[in-house]
Amino acid sequence: MQLEMDSDIAAFINRLEKFDKETSKELKKGMKQGAGYVVKEAKRRIDGISPTPPLSNWGYSWVEQDRTENVRNLRFDKARAKKGVKAAAYRARKRGATVAFGYQAVQKDPAASIFEKAGGRNVVSTDTRGGSRMFNRNIMRRFGSGPYPRILYPSYYVGIKDARREIEAALQKARKAVGL
Repeated sequence: MQLEMDSDIAAFINRLEKFDKETSKELKKGMKQGAGYVVKEAKRRIDGISPTPPLSNWGYSWVEQDRTENVRNLRFDKARAKKGVKAAAYRARKRGATVAFGYQAVQKDPAASIFEKAGGRNVVSTDTRGGSRMFNRNIMRRFGSGPYPRILYPSYYVGIKDARREIEAALQKARKAVGL
């Protein structure tokens, strides 16, 4: 989930990057620490998933069918899923100037990303002989029908209060450093 800041902050970061790179780095570090509250909550929620993997026996067939070269491992593993949750910078630019800047919690593990969105509005394939229909039914029965993404969305709303407080503190520190 994305923690986007308003355009005034984007303009402030633009000026800061040109005139005081060290303060800009410190501000971004503080903002990333703020986004860390959402990441921490997401990792806590991944720990709360039952011991049985949510995508049990799914992804094994890739290895069994000897598709091991240049293929992602799609087996769900809690440790990899937790390791895959990261705070990543979000930046939108127009004509070289930053118009939006923030941080977002992202899931980098392929199997965990599939779990986040599985059972949503994906089309049931006719090529799988009902396998995707069964997959959707099983995951919806165990984890419900939303919100999507399953882990990141609720984590955002739990961690946003602390994240905003941390980000505001980092902004105040940066403003004070440049005399604003």
